[in-house]
Amino acid sequence: MNQLCITVSGGETSAYQALKISNSEKFEGFDKAYVFANTGWEREETLGFVHLLETKYNLPIVWVEAVVHHGVRKGCTHKIVNYETASRNGEPFKEVCAKYGLPNKHFFHCTRELKENPIKSYLRSIGWKGWHTAIGIRSDEMDRVSPTYKEQRKLYPLAFTWPTTKPEINSFWQSQESRLGLKEHEGNCKGCYKKNDRKHARLMKEDMDIYRFTMELEVNYAHIKPKAGERVRNMFRHDLNTQQYIEYCSKLKPWEKDNSTDYAEDETGCQEHCEAFV
Repeated sequence: MNQLCITVSGGETSAYQALKISNSEKFEGFDKAYVFANTGWEREETLGFVHLLETKYNLPIVWVEAVVHHGVRKGCTHKIVNYETASRNGEPFKEVCAKYGLPNKHFFHCTRELKENPIKSYLRSIGWKGWHTAIGIRSDEMDRVSPTYKEQRKLYPLAFTWPTTKPEINSFWQSQESRLGLKEHEGNCKGCYKKNDRKHARLMKEDMDIYRFTMELEVNYAHIKPKAGERVRNMFRHDLNTQQYIEYCSKLKPWEKDNSTDYAEDETGCQEHCEAFV
């Protein structure tokens, strides 16, 4: 039987895709697995939204978290959690940093080790081989479609099967009783280094606990596997550590756009660049 992994990132696009697949006859011939990989640094709204998909929309989502194997050349495997037991204090994120160092624009192991490898580990644990993966890329993001997607067994339902744009995703969730409820600059992962400077500047005004956490990461893990010729590895844009980045962002003009939960105001959310297997 064909096997289809539907990754649920915690964002509204991947949720919409999961609902379309679950209600469609087009994928009836597939054995399906809906999987959410929790990094431990997700916003509570994200966890609540994934739980909503389970309880209100009856999606059989499997929650996984990374299990790090220190001292050996082995990628992360997985453990199964749920809404109640999911890590909320960055535990998997810290463990990955302890082995691989801080993630940044040169080191993308957070997505690989916190999302992709645990999902693969889970699918192998249930006996899957050679599965297809549904990727939540829309018809207005065709530049993100891999040119070798067929060889990689990737499917893009929202690009090809049901061509869907971001405004259409927004319209759907606006018509529902509940939705994700995050402002665009917040994203799913609290302090993702892929957010642009102005998003971080705004977050710094709203929640400095995010940056106290990254300072803790720097104290414990910045010395692990730095680039050649450097003593430490920095996490944020412009190769800055947290304190330097706070100072940098403090000089930006206040950004007051997008006070609603409508995603259309600003550029693409960082979560769309962190989706597993893209």
